[in-house]
Amino acid sequence: MFKDTIIENALAKVAKRLNIKACETVLFENRHKHIDEINTILRKIYHKNEIKIVDVGGGLGINLMVLRELLNDKKIELYLVDRFVEYNEDNKMGSFENIKNLLLDYDIKIINQDIVKNNRLIFDDDEIDVVTILDVVEHLPTNPNFILKEIFRILKPGGTIILSGPNLFGITEVLKFISGRHPYMDFNLWMQPQYFSHFREYTKKEYEKILLNSGFTSVKSSLRLSHFKTRFLYQYWKRKLKWYDYRNIILAMIFLFLIIFPLFKPSVLCEGIKPIQK
Repeated sequence: MFKDTIIENALAKVAKRLNIKACETVLFENRHKHIDEINTILRKIYHKNEIKIVDVGGGLGINLMVLRELLNDKKIELYLVDRFVEYNEDNKMGSFENIKNLLLDYDIKIINQDIVKNNRLIFDDDEIDVVTILDVVEHLPTNPNFILKEIFRILKPGGTIILSGPNLFGITEVLKFISGRHPYMDFNLWMQPQYFSHFREYTKKEYEKILLNSGFTSVKSSLRLSHFKTRFLYQYWKRKLKWYDYRNIILAMIFLFLIIFPLFKPSVLCEGIKPIQK
């Protein structure tokens, strides 16, 4: 297995090939999120020499590029499925067109597909080792089981789905509710001609249930601090704020609160297995 420092170095190597805003987003805003997700994937595949991984709704494929950096000694096929429409010049991660060549350079196969309009994935039955669908289901305007059952179809028996999303009871959602805002549908974003944000968030038990309803077994989930941990450390790395700055004091108090009351941790990560038929 890889130590976090090795994953961090690979993440930094990928980030430095992006534009400045995207690099900062990866290294500061989403740093621990990526490390947490990549660690979870590696635990499922490190013992294999031939691997097929599909990232559904994977955005610009940062995780896949890091995996390529880490697993270049293995025979590994990487597939990125996304519609890419929200990745334009206004997006802090930049335009898909600008990063497309980088994905091809990492030998990542790009599948441009809107999984809401067309949920049939191009893969054969029982073909894929691991499918990730990370921070995606909350963006779907419909029941997520339609795509999860399709993921079930393409996974090999014994294959793994890794799913993550925001916790409906998370501290961010609670604070928004207290302040009189919608817990996850930002009003200004909702009023735009195109809406790319959250339609429906889930609790930890609901994430488990949608995997079970799709046929997966050995389902387990955990509440995570990775998003918040990155934001907390961001104050030091990027803004260079002192520990006694009032913003850091507030963040430290929230961090302590989340340690004492884990129910309010901001994100959930789930795993499920496609059962081996006897």
